Amino acid sequence: MKKPIIGIIGLGTMIDIGQSKPKVTVLQDDYIKRVYEAGGLPIVLTASVGPYDDEEVGRIVELVDGVLLSGGEDIHPMFYGQEPANSLMRVSIKRDTFEIALIHECIARGKSMFGICRGIQILNVALGGTLYQDIIEERGRGTVQHMQRNGSEDVHHSVALDGLLKELYRKEKTYVNSFHHQAVKDVAEDLLICAESADGIAEACVHKKNDNIFAVQWHPERASIAEYQKLFQYFVQNCQ
Repeated sequence: MKKPIIGIIGLGTMIDIGQSKPKVTVLQDDYIKRVYEAGGLPIVLTASVGPYDDEEVGRIVELVDGVLLSGGEDIHPMFYGQEPANSLMRVSIKRDTFEIALIHECIARGKSMFGICRGIQILNVALGGTLYQDIIEERGRGTVQHMQRNGSEDVHHSVALDGLLKELYRKEKTYVNSFHHQAVKDVAEDLLICAESADGIAEACVHKKNDNIFAVQWHPERASIAEYQKLFQYFVQNCQ
């Protein structure tokens, strides 16, 4: 059986290599390794050379069997009808535009998608939902600590599981690592929340009409807990 080709979104950034600081597309090895270990062939997709037109986005989606929406920058609030708050951090309008078009094309063609951290946020925005631009600023300091200060491989806070995630993990609660200050606020009509933190922040979602499209707020590619590979295995199997 041929391994499915998985497109993973890369991050456009600047790197310092002596006297020059070129702009490059980077992607953490953790995403690549997890996809490969789950039986997929990873390739990197980038918005750095865009903006792509509709035909080009369609050809990109034709090339892959599934798309992994990786973590990264904040999402510009213009895409969900808000003005930038003072707490807004680095954004990439080019990446936002590319991923939103990619999401709609994948849904139209029935392609599988798996979102991680920023991935759940852009999926929600693409389908009409909104975000907290900053959880503490909008919800107060009585919330769970969503930007943990310990190592990225360590789990941090608990999440209550339901629906798809409850079925995959075969339990009602798990612990996750957490590195985000933005989060899903108003949930898009086509999405169903299937995990929440103790303060009510959405931690995972699945598309109501296609459970091959799902996303989590934490970083399973970094966590040391073996059970998080189940998410990649489920995703890659759906792409075959």
